Amino acid sequence: MAVLAKIVRIGNSRGLRIPKALLDEAGLTNEVQLHAEPGKLTASAVRSPRAG
Repeated sequence: MAVLAKIVRIGNSRGLRIPKALLDEAGLTNEVQLHAEPGKLTASAVRSPRAG
């Protein structure tokens, strides 16, 4: 699924509003790891170590 999104001002920062359907499809929750490359921003799920 691909959608267009605008980058919005949030205080001194910028942010994206990500549709719930995309978050559900990607399996993303409250915390993500961001990677930046020229012309590309990637959000990945943060993997927690196993308990025990």
